Amino acid sequence: MLLVPEPGASQSALFVARPAPGTDESERAESTAVSNLLGADFSSRLNSVIREEKGYSYGVSSYLMSPMKAGSGLVVATTVERANTGPAITEILKGFAGLTTLPVAQDEVDRTVTVYRRALAGSAETSAGLFSSLIGAVGSGSTLEDQQTRMAARTKLTLDAVQKQALALASLDPSLIVVAGDPDVVMPQLAAIGLKDVEIVKRDEVGEETAMRALDLLGGNRQAPLSASPWRVGDGGTTRAVHSCTGGRDCGAQIHAD
Repeated sequence: MLLVPEPGASQSALFVARPAPGTDESERAESTAVSNLLGADFSSRLNSVIREEKGYSYGVSSYLMSPMKAGSGLVVATTVERANTGPAITEILKGFAGLTTLPVAQDEVDRTVTVYRRALAGSAETSAGLFSSLIGAVGSGSTLEDQQTRMAARTKLTLDAVQKQALALASLDPSLIVVAGDPDVVMPQLAAIGLKDVEIVKRDEVGEETAMRALDLLGGNRQAPLSASPWRVGDGGTTRAVHSCTGGRDCGAQIHAD
């Protein structure tokens, strides 16, 4: 676990990541549905608890890092008042554990299927939709046909397949947890929930250090040139990006929560 010290920060930025299939790997479509039911949807499991029930955050995001073709990651991110750092992390960990104990419901699968049916239809209905799809494909290093194929796969998801992948993504061994916040307030909370093996990462080292840890976690190439955008922590939220592209180009492999 990494802690980025932000003395005096009123909020803590939380990130929990674990390995997941890349865009060209099997179970990517099912993993998308798991990400959506976990935290991406407004009515997702983590949003229902952390936002609606507990009031710890204005919202939780969950997504698959892209456009990594192999060795991607499932990321949950949120920003909370610093006093709720420990409790919010606890709920995120419970959310992953719940992928094992709480069966996936048909309506959770249907939400993802519906979204991609609409997206697939809209991608070719107008010239603007087609152009947007083409730009997205080029930006991810794939073809328009590849993108359409992946979207089509998400319209054919079944409950059994998504349930199987939910079980596969439930474990957080291995995982990467990153917290950016006031160490005087955050450290006691982390210890209280059993997270005592905490490494402090200096602000001027956080980009490369966190990028390296993320690539290690996801099975990436440590020799790949790395660049990373800075943390932005405060009342306005936080943004964190991890890149593995040359020339400072944003590959879209991002950890963010705005």
